Amino acid sequence: MPGDKLKLKAIDLTIDHKPDSPAEMKRILQMGGHVTPAGANGSPSRVWHNLRGLAMSRSIGDHAAATVGVIAEPEITEYDLVEDDFAIILASDGVWELLSSQSVADITANVVNKSKGGEGVVQEICDTIVDQSSYMWKVEEGDYRDDITVIVLMLPWINDEMRKMVADAKATLAAS
Repeated sequence: MPGDKLKLKAIDLTIDHKPDSPAEMKRILQMGGHVTPAGANGSPSRVWHNLRGLAMSRSIGDHAAATVGVIAEPEITEYDLVEDDFAIILASDGVWELLSSQSVADITANVVNKSKGGEGVVQEICDTIVDQSSYMWKVEEGDYRDDITVIVLMLPWINDEMRKMVADAKATLAAS
């Protein structure tokens, strides 16, 4: 309906594998690792091995940390898309550490509402999430910030304009 503003509700499809999560910590401790809790100053929990701290409990290719229970095994979840699903946003921990999934959904809706569906909306969503994440890192950590990477997949992947282009291409092929 004209005048309606897009509102989105975030649905988390993954969980963070942090060293102080109960199941992750149990495995690490059983393998001889040592876990320190997250600090009051915002520092993350860490797995320690040979004076080296790792702020995650799963890592691909870290063979030294594997000896103390840091594993590369992925956790696989399935989610069936429904018609109301609007976008899938994949981002690094530099985004999720300081922005909630709902705040990222709100940023997405705000950008779409302002753009009125124009070109470049996906790039603008990514840029806005990166900018907001960068700002939050500056507020929380001063000059330090974690890596910030964002990928936005808009759903449905095939919109009305794309359907028309496909139909036109098929008609052109059929006529030749």
